[in-house]
Amino acid sequence: MAMRYTIAMSKNTTTTHTPMMQQYTRIKAENPEHLTQLTEEDLLSLRLYLNGDAGNVLWEYAFNHLHLEAQLASYSSATKTLYVSADNPVVPLQAALLGYSDKEEEDKTPLRMQWRVAGNGALSTNSEINTSSGIFFNEVTLPNLTGSKATVLAKLIDEDVEAKLTTIEVVAGDASVINVSPLAKRQY
Repeated sequence: MAMRYTIAMSKNTTTTHTPMMQQYTRIKAENPEHLTQLTEEDLLSLRLYLNGDAGNVLWEYAFNHLHLEAQLASYSSATKTLYVSADNPVVPLQAALLGYSDKEEEDKTPLRMQWRVAGNGALSTNSEINTSSGIFFNEVTLPNLTGSKATVLAKLIDEDVEAKLTTIEVVAGDASVINVSPLAKRQY
């Protein structure tokens, strides 16, 4: 017995697809002409869906996934914290929309990124636009006070996709001056 489902395709697909979901998770398209409008992402999504592969990392490529990372900072997996020295509390950031750079030029739309910081920190830029690679760069500067913390958020406005970076914390830097003086004179 067949059950009817509507499977939503990508934004580029202009017609509504109402394939027939049959027993054993097979999909039958009622209008074969609609198949020519499927994108690579649509085909990947259908393949993952039919295989019942919900935990597959490829879903990140089928749907917009924003990856945010910090460069040049130490990471502690125990505390889930990024550490930066008080000597130079500047952390370069990179955010990338996975799969965007592989799209055909006519399928690319300008991406508008909005950056935010929670806690003690300031960003080099709060927003930017990218039309080619889907990769964005920024820097967060924290106060050079030990214990200062900040969390960075990046959001693609038109795609409604957001990524949050783990907490960045400032740790003590190198000592710049060390003064040594005797505590008391010893008598022999």
